Amino acid sequence: DDDEVLQVFTTIDDIDHKPVLLLEVDSAREISAAGVKSLRQTLFIKIVFSILIVLFLLFMLQHAIFRKIRKLTNHIKLIQQTEDLTRRIDVVQQDEVGILAHGFNALLDQLNEKTLRSKQFEADLQTSERQFRTIVKNAPAVIFILDLKGTILLFEGKALNKLKIQTEQMVGY
Repeated sequence: DDDEVLQVFTTIDDIDHKPVLLLEVDSAREISAAGVKSLRQTLFIKIVFSILIVLFLLFMLQHAIFRKIRKLTNHIKLIQQTEDLTRRIDVVQQDEVGILAHGFNALLDQLNEKTLRSKQFEADLQTSERQFRTIVKNAPAVIFILDLKGTILLFEGKALNKLKIQTEQMVGY
């Protein structure tokens, strides 16, 4: 019966590439079906094994990289919330995340230094302005400052009392 037998034909050529032999192979269909079943099972096992390898690699990636990045992100959020520029991230390893953390720490050092200098500059400026105001108010004459349009920006001094002029009357004109 033809349904139970798988027939395969092929030719075998000689050295001149001319067919010299017709080869016929009769194989029981159950053997072919068993081979196909075996191939399907092997493919299924390979797919399951590949999925397990991918899941393992994702777990390792999660453990090795994502946790470190999450720790770095949480530290940055803490610095934002507390505005404490002196906090540093502990650099344990010299991998990419460790290098990133080291660079972030260096950036914090620079930012903290500039913030401290800015605060000191602001304090010095306020002191200088107080000294300037004291000198101008106690000057025995009238001191005034005009902008390029001729508008009076400053009009101060002890002589204003003798002239009976108020500062507010002159500034802005």
